[in-house]
Amino acid sequence: RLKNKMRIPMLKSFVCGCSIRTGSLVIGWFHLVSSLFAVLASTCFGVVMIPRLGLNETRENLKEYIEQFWNQTEYPNATIPDTTLDQEVDAIILIVKSLWLIVIVFAYINFAANVSLLVGIYKRMRMCHIPWLILAAKNVIFALISLIIWFLYIPVLLFGRYSHPVNLVNEFYVVVGYTFFMILNSTVWIYTFLTVFTHYREEKGSSG
Repeated sequence: RLKNKMRIPMLKSFVCGCSIRTGSLVIGWFHLVSSLFAVLASTCFGVVMIPRLGLNETRENLKEYIEQFWNQTEYPNATIPDTTLDQEVDAIILIVKSLWLIVIVFAYINFAANVSLLVGIYKRMRMCHIPWLILAAKNVIFALISLIIWFLYIPVLLFGRYSHPVNLVNEFYVVVGYTFFMILNSTVWIYTFLTVFTHYREEKGSSG
């Protein structure tokens, strides 16, 4: 179901024979709802949890966790200076805040791109497809790179230095399951990208 008229293949129809426009709408609405949940979750986390990181109770809990971690690894039964603990806690809080900021920025960017895609479909404004296509292309590339890295890592996981014959069967099932998931993820992203890209090209052709 491909028309080889350009380097990036174009689809003739969506799943179950639905039109490309219908498929693009399904994709747009699905991603809009999922991105809305991401926006709400990241915003709620920022409102509820981020302020708690500065509380003395939270800092003391983090210090206890760090002491337990150090005692179980490199420094058993060692007394850690308070200044070192404070530095470690500050570093953890900074990392959490930075990761939250990155997550919430990407959540809002994805939400805006999904809104733009739906506006472009309903209003027949093909340029509104571009933000979504850029993000989808990024996800396709990331999924394919992750899949390649995973395939390279499989022999190490199954037959590497830390593999154990007793756990080989369990590890094999994990590898099969995770490989299936990654292939499915890559396939879905490629198919959704091609669907929306085909609709973009159709709108470009109809507009002359």
